[in-house]
Amino acid sequence: MRTRSRKLNETEREICKCLYDFQENGGYVPSQQEIADKVGLANRGTVSRYFERLEEERIISREKGKHHNVRLTDRGISIIQKHYSIQPPLRSIPVLATASAGEEPKFFYSQDPADQINSEDIIEMLNELGEGEIIAIRIEGESMIGDNIIDGDYVLIERQSSYDNNDIVVVSKREEQGSEGSGYATLKHISKAGGKIELRPSNPKTSRREITEQQWEDEGWRVEGKVKAVFRRLRSSSKARRIK
Repeated sequence: MRTRSRKLNETEREICKCLYDFQENGGYVPSQQEIADKVGLANRGTVSRYFERLEEERIISREKGKHHNVRLTDRGISIIQKHYSIQPPLRSIPVLATASAGEEPKFFYSQDPADQINSEDIIEMLNELGEGEIIAIRIEGESMIGDNIIDGDYVLIERQSSYDNNDIVVVSKREEQGSEGSGYATLKHISKAGGKIELRPSNPKTSRREITEQQWEDEGWRVEGKVKAVFRRLRSSSKARRIK
């Protein structure tokens, strides 16, 4: 499908703005007739023809076989925000823990967002990471410097237990003595083969670790989430609860 670079005409912009307003406010997707009425077009057939053109240019997307199936793409959202001088919404991501990227996992972790390190320790950024649950974790150590993740960085992870081999994930281990939901964890590449799970750093000076599937279950290991992005502050925050 070919993407053409051109300015939208007034009607196209109004159709896209109508979709944007519904989409950004979490409302239902309007029908073609509702869009025709709002924009002042003759009928839904006219809207359909505009949709075909906008879809060809990847400004909207449509899922076949579903009613009310039209959504603005990221490109379409960007065009509307720029034309109408709309400030993109910011997403607040809580910093919940300090994770080790060193030889051994040394990281306090809480499942409860109410336990975040400091109520003021929030990362605000454009909502570019999808709709999943995103948390931030402050990294301590240099075992992942091969992936340009250094001491003091924040990794933004999407909470999920699934992974593909070689993903960078936060892996936690249940604390033997302590409150439920807390424990130790580490940031590493993960792979599974031959009945073993391998946690692999990207710093050649740091050793890798192999855990059998039985150990994984018995010791309470689990994948907390997959790294989606890395955030770096020019000055290190002193608010993170570091464990030596």
